[in-house]
This record gives sequence, C-alpha cells and structure tokens, in this order.
Amino acid sequence: MASTLFVIPLTLRYMIWLTCTAEVWFWQAIGESQ
Repeated sequence: MASTLFVIPLTLRYMIWLTCTAEVWFWQAIGESQ
C-alpha cells in the first residue's frame, strides 16, 4: 500500500515532465522549419 502511494505521484510527475518536454521539442521543431 505504501509503495502504491509513492508510485502514483512519481508517475504523474513523470508524465507531466514528459508532456512538457515533448511540447518544447515540438515548438522548437516548428520554429526551425519556418
């Protein structure tokens, strides 16, 4: 149970970081193509 309470916030934080990283890479790619 304790491990579940520890893994869930860690997973959410990783997903948010992954989304932000992908978004930054996406806009950089658009900026370079123009």
